[in-house]
Amino acid sequence: MQSKTEESYGVGYAIGVDAIDTCSRFPGENPRDVFAGLLTAVMAAGYFIAPEQSDMDSIIQFAQSCAIDKIAEGKES
Repeated sequence: MQSKTEESYGVGYAIGVDAIDTCSRFPGENPRDVFAGLLTAVMAAGYFIAPEQSDMDSIIQFAQSCAIDKIAEGKES
């Protein structure tokens, strides 16, 4: 059974995958620019709702670590 944290993380991850899928529906746009816009929107919202900037900084560090681990897992399989 998943913890509430794991469940919430999974929801956020699924929403992110959906957002990336939506970005792919604009083939004429520069993917780097589209991705930068997506990240900016997500990060700006996070900084807006975070009680302190350091809270969002910690979330970004955690997410970056998770992303690196996920890529490493994919390379190993």
